[in-house]
Amino acid sequence: MISDARKYLNKFNQADIDKAVQEFDEIDYILPLIYRDLVEITLPKYSDKAKQLMHDAIIENIEKIESSVAFDIFVEIFGLNYVLSKEKPKFLDVFQGLDPTCIATLPWQYFLGTLYKDDREMKFCNLNLKKTQKAEISDFERIIKVVPQEFFVLIKRMQDPTISARASELLTMYTKLSLAEDWGFYIENYKVENGSVDLDKNDLEISKLKLEILTRLRNLYSEFEKFVDKDMYKENNDKNLDWNKLKDQCESFKAKIIDFRSRDLQLVSNFNLEINKRYCTELRYILTINQENPINPPSSTNLNKLINGAGLLKKIGKLKGGYREFCEFYKKWIIEKIDNEQKVIGTTSMNNKTTLENI
Repeated sequence: MISDARKYLNKFNQADIDKAVQEFDEIDYILPLIYRDLVEITLPKYSDKAKQLMHDAIIENIEKIESSVAFDIFVEIFGLNYVLSKEKPKFLDVFQGLDPTCIATLPWQYFLGTLYKDDREMKFCNLNLKKTQKAEISDFERIIKVVPQEFFVLIKRMQDPTISARASELLTMYTKLSLAEDWGFYIENYKVENGSVDLDKNDLEISKLKLEILTRLRNLYSEFEKFVDKDMYKENNDKNLDWNKLKDQCESFKAKIIDFRSRDLQLVSNFNLEINKRYCTELRYILTINQENPINPPSSTNLNKLINGAGLLKKIGKLKGGYREFCEFYKKWIIEKIDNEQKVIGTTSMNNKTTLENI
């Protein structure tokens, strides 16, 4: 079940596919367990010890899924990724952010677009008809594909203005300029000098103007290329492989995630909050037994040197945002925690003050 060296789908044979189909069956039972504990851990009826056990069970089951070949395949076949990163997505991030509309697709089967038969195209040209009309495969005339396949992925990312507004702007500009040229429209461009537009300098040839835009686009494309592994998009040479059962398993796993998530949209957020609070309690305890000021979280270097500090630092490092973001959370948590603690004075105590937490 544990994945060894990462093996992309384009290196699979039929035995690999059949084994992966079975592995999805093996991890299917884990999802309900994770969901159950995600719900239970936020309920006030459980003690801290019980919540700690549930927390450990959740982490253990998540690690089982993340270390499986099935999860690697799931990520690859739905094209899941962090923005501008080669890091494999974590299960909880997939659970929280998976788009229900994504379709299980082999990485070498992305198509740029479709041309339809004339009668179907004419229907699309009739703007008075329903915008939601659907075409059938029988309506297809031609499917367009670009090789290498990562081109499709990278251009889609470049089209997203939330990733790069400039890449999206240049793509739109080049497309409009090319259409205008192909349709025989007149194109003007003006030189800007010293912050002012010279309307008399409409002197750059269209071919050179397009080349300037194209060069800028190519530079951006090269930057985006740094965040994909091109080997993943190469086609599997065996045309006789049956991928249908594997794709069905991926769709089934996706449906289960969406189903669980739809029952409580705050499920993962609440769990992450619960984890942060638990680690805050641990950090406060560690600082106390090491006679450090619990108000100010130490640097990661200093925490690593404290008794029990290295283990906590390793766990915090797995959180989104790592130790740096956790420290910001801790600073707010500790102040609120101290403010809300009820002070108890014991007349026979050796200390002047104590707290309910320590009784």
